Amino acid sequence: LVDVMTRKDVLAGCDVVRQGDPGEFFYVLESGRLNVIKSETQENQAESNAAASTQSTAEISEPKLVGTIEAGGCFGELALLYERDRAATVRSTVPSTLWALDRGTFRYIL
Repeated sequence: LVDVMTRKDVLAGCDVVRQGDPGEFFYVLESGRLNVIKSETQENQAESNAAASTQSTAEISEPKLVGTIEAGGCFGELALLYERDRAATVRSTVPSTLWALDRGTFRYIL
C-alpha cells in the first residue's frame, strides 16, 4: 500500500484539506498533530438543533475545534467513498508528515 501513497510534508498552520473543497485524497498521519475544525451554516445549525428555520441564509458560524488527529490517525475516506465535499478543515499544529492516497487508487483498492 505504501508503494502507491505519496509523502506530504506540511508546516505548522497549514491546511491539509479545507471544508467545502472536493475530496481528492485519503490521508494517514505519520508524524505530527492535526486539528479538525468545522464551521456550520445557520441552516445546518437549525437542522442539528431540530428547530424549524424560516430564514434561508447561508451565514457561516465561527469555526470550532471538533477533534484532533495524532500520529497513526487517518482521514478523508468519507469524501472519497460518498463523493462529497470535505466536511471539515484539517490544519497542522506542528510540522507534520502525511501519506496520501489518490481517489482512483483508493476506490480500486476497495
